Amino acid sequence: MKLVICDFNRTLYDPTTERLHPGALETLQYFRQHGAKVVILSTESAGRAALLERLGLTEYCEEIRFVHEKTKAVVLTLVDQYAVQPNEALLIGDDPEGELLIGRRLHLPTVAVGTGYCSPEIAMRMELPFYLSINDLTEMKL
Repeated sequence: MKLVICDFNRTLYDPTTERLHPGALETLQYFRQHGAKVVILSTESAGRAALLERLGLTEYCEEIRFVHEKTKAVVLTLVDQYAVQPNEALLIGDDPEGELLIGRRLHLPTVAVGTGYCSPEIAMRMELPFYLSINDLTEMKL
Protein backbone atom coordinates (compact mmCIF):
# COMPACT_ATOMS: atom_id res chain seq x y z
CA MET A 1 0.00 0.00 0.00
CA LYS A 2 1.16 3.48 -0.83
CA LEU A 3 -1.44 5.32 1.26
CA VAL A 4 -3.07 4.28 4.52
CA ILE A 5 -6.07 6.29 5.71
CA CYS A 6 -6.88 5.38 9.28
CA ASP A 7 -9.78 6.47 11.44
CA PHE A 8 -8.85 7.72 14.91
CA ASN A 9 -11.72 7.35 17.40
CA ARG A 10 -12.50 3.73 18.29
CA THR A 11 -10.07 2.44 15.63
CA LEU A 12 -6.77 3.68 17.05
CA TYR A 13 -8.11 5.18 20.28
CA ASP A 14 -10.52 3.93 22.93
CA PRO A 15 -12.46 6.93 24.31
CA THR A 16 -13.71 4.83 27.24
CA THR A 17 -10.24 4.06 28.60
CA GLU A 18 -8.67 7.17 27.04
CA ARG A 19 -5.83 5.04 25.67
CA LEU A 20 -4.65 3.81 22.32
CA HIS A 21 -5.86 0.36 21.36
CA PRO A 22 -3.24 -2.40 21.49
CA GLY A 23 -1.32 -2.52 18.22
CA ALA A 24 -2.21 1.04 17.16
CA LEU A 25 1.31 2.49 17.17
CA GLU A 26 2.85 -0.69 15.80
CA THR A 27 0.41 -0.72 12.88
CA LEU A 28 1.10 2.90 11.96
CA GLN A 29 4.82 2.42 12.40
CA TYR A 30 4.82 -0.67 10.17
CA PHE A 31 3.11 1.08 7.29
CA ARG A 32 5.35 4.13 7.62
CA GLN A 33 8.53 2.03 7.71
CA HIS A 34 7.39 0.23 4.57
CA GLY A 35 7.01 3.43 2.57
CA ALA A 36 3.29 4.11 2.94
CA LYS A 37 2.02 7.61 3.54
CA VAL A 38 -0.18 7.46 6.64
CA VAL A 39 -3.11 9.84 7.16
CA ILE A 40 -5.21 9.83 10.30
CA LEU A 41 -8.76 10.88 9.48
CA SER A 42 -10.81 12.27 12.34
CA THR A 43 -13.96 14.24 12.84
CA GLU A 44 -13.46 17.67 14.34
CA SER A 45 -13.79 17.76 18.10
CA ALA A 46 -12.63 20.20 20.76
CA GLY A 47 -9.21 19.19 22.04
CA ARG A 48 -8.76 16.40 19.49
CA ALA A 49 -5.59 17.86 17.92
CA ALA A 50 -3.96 18.19 21.34
CA LEU A 51 -5.00 14.64 22.19
CA LEU A 52 -3.34 13.20 19.08
CA GLU A 53 -0.22 15.19 19.87
CA ARG A 54 -0.20 13.97 23.50
CA LEU A 55 -0.61 10.36 22.33
CA GLY A 56 2.43 10.74 20.09
CA LEU A 57 0.56 9.94 16.88
CA THR A 58 1.87 12.89 14.89
CA GLU A 59 5.27 11.25 14.39
CA TYR A 60 3.65 8.22 12.72
CA CYS A 61 1.77 10.01 9.98
CA GLU A 62 2.15 12.42 7.12
CA GLU A 63 -1.01 14.26 8.02
CA ILE A 64 -3.90 14.39 10.42
CA ARG A 65 -7.02 15.47 8.58
CA PHE A 66 -9.83 16.87 10.71
CA VAL A 67 -13.19 17.02 8.95
CA HIS A 68 -16.71 17.98 9.85
CA GLU A 69 -17.96 14.76 8.28
CA LYS A 70 -16.23 11.78 6.67
CA THR A 71 -17.40 11.55 3.09
CA LYS A 72 -16.44 9.94 -0.20
CA ALA A 73 -15.22 13.35 -1.37
CA VAL A 74 -12.85 13.65 1.60
CA VAL A 75 -11.33 10.23 0.92
CA LEU A 76 -11.07 10.87 -2.82
CA THR A 77 -9.33 14.17 -2.10
CA LEU A 78 -6.73 12.30 -0.04
CA VAL A 79 -6.25 9.69 -2.79
CA ASP A 80 -5.74 12.49 -5.33
CA GLN A 81 -3.54 14.57 -3.03
CA TYR A 82 -1.15 11.67 -2.50
CA ALA A 83 -1.30 10.70 -6.19
CA VAL A 84 -2.22 7.04 -5.71
CA GLN A 85 -4.72 4.77 -7.39
CA PRO A 86 -7.70 3.65 -5.27
CA ASN A 87 -6.35 0.10 -5.11
CA GLU A 88 -3.12 1.51 -3.60
CA ALA A 89 -4.96 3.15 -0.68
CA LEU A 90 -5.95 1.17 2.40
CA LEU A 91 -8.83 2.44 4.54
CA ILE A 92 -8.91 1.28 8.19
CA GLY A 93 -11.92 2.01 10.39
CA ASP A 94 -14.63 0.79 12.71
CA ASP A 95 -17.84 2.48 11.60
CA PRO A 96 -20.02 0.48 9.18
CA GLU A 97 -22.00 3.62 8.33
CA GLY A 98 -18.89 5.82 8.08
CA GLU A 99 -15.45 4.98 6.76
CA LEU A 100 -16.27 1.33 6.02
CA LEU A 101 -19.24 2.28 3.86
CA ILE A 102 -17.07 4.86 2.10
CA GLY A 103 -14.44 2.20 1.44
CA ARG A 104 -17.08 -0.11 0.03
CA ARG A 105 -18.56 2.55 -2.24
CA LEU A 106 -15.14 3.60 -3.54
CA HIS A 107 -13.93 -0.01 -3.90
CA LEU A 108 -10.94 0.67 -1.69
CA PRO A 109 -9.14 -2.11 0.13
CA THR A 110 -10.71 -1.76 3.57
CA VAL A 111 -10.02 -3.17 7.03
CA ALA A 112 -12.94 -3.34 9.46
CA VAL A 113 -11.66 -3.17 13.04
CA GLY A 114 -13.95 -4.58 15.73
CA THR A 115 -12.82 -2.18 18.46
CA GLY A 116 -15.67 0.23 17.79
CA TYR A 117 -18.99 -0.04 16.07
CA CYS A 118 -18.15 -2.88 13.68
CA SER A 119 -18.13 -6.53 14.63
CA PRO A 120 -16.78 -9.14 12.21
CA GLU A 121 -20.38 -10.27 11.63
CA ILE A 122 -21.44 -6.79 10.55
CA ALA A 123 -18.45 -6.55 8.21
CA MET A 124 -19.36 -9.88 6.62
CA ARG A 125 -22.92 -8.69 5.98
CA MET A 126 -21.58 -5.54 4.33
CA GLU A 127 -19.72 -7.64 1.77
CA LEU A 128 -16.81 -5.23 1.72
CA PRO A 129 -14.60 -5.57 -1.35
CA PHE A 130 -11.00 -6.56 -0.58
CA TYR A 131 -11.79 -6.32 3.10
CA LEU A 132 -10.22 -7.81 6.16
CA SER A 133 -12.25 -7.96 9.34
CA ILE A 134 -10.27 -8.11 12.57
CA ASN A 135 -11.14 -7.85 16.24
CA ASP A 136 -8.36 -5.37 16.97
CA LEU A 137 -5.18 -3.99 15.42
CA THR A 138 -2.97 -6.67 16.98
CA GLU A 139 -4.52 -9.05 14.43
CA MET A 140 -3.18 -7.11 11.45
CA LYS A 141 -0.95 -9.53 9.59
CA LEU A 142 1.86 -7.13 8.82
